Amino acid sequence: MAKATSFTKFTIKEGMMGEFEKQMTDGIRTFTALPGVLSMTMAKTGPNEIRSLVVYDKMESLELNSPKLKEIVGAAMPCIEEGGFERWTGEVFVEG
Repeated sequence: MAKATSFTKFTIKEGMMGEFEKQMTDGIRTFTALPGVLSMTMAKTGPNEIRSLVVYDKMESLELNSPKLKEIVGAAMPCIEEGGFERWTGEVFVEG
């Protein structure tokens, strides 16, 4: 069974990057402790842009843990531009 992935792009409001980072740092610790969550990585890809990658042991774990991820991201929503949230899911194709 293939590992599942979730990719998200966040556009952060001007001057809110530090607060977003704090909110997500606290949330990541909680989220990565959940069953089936293998890792979560966030990268700054532009002045106001963050991209995340979450890897799950299987698609069922992604689906099961999505409500908790939405709760964690919800706490940081005041930092995110309106419409500044895009998410894609998929399966791991090649891993090294």
